[in-house]
Amino acid sequence: MNNASPNTAKITKRKYVELDIELVPHPPYSPDLSLSHYHVIRSMQSFFSGRKFNNRDEFKSNHENGQYGSQDKKAIEHNGEHNK
Repeated sequence: MNNASPNTAKITKRKYVELDIELVPHPPYSPDLSLSHYHVIRSMQSFFSGRKFNNRDEFKSNHENGQYGSQDKKAIEHNGEHNK
């Protein structure tokens, strides 16, 4: 509701109360992803942007020959954990 006008937000909040709807705060990022996963995914998104693969083997071949930094490769090999 951050971008809603104040009047709209008030009306919406009243409706939630009227319908007995409990609002749950939204986390700033997915709790399923650690911060290291987030950075690996961003790196992969940037690298693979605009590329299309016809099958898994083609993807794997491009991935294995990718231009990731050594930290990113290490994290990918160990499920996003840099310290292994």
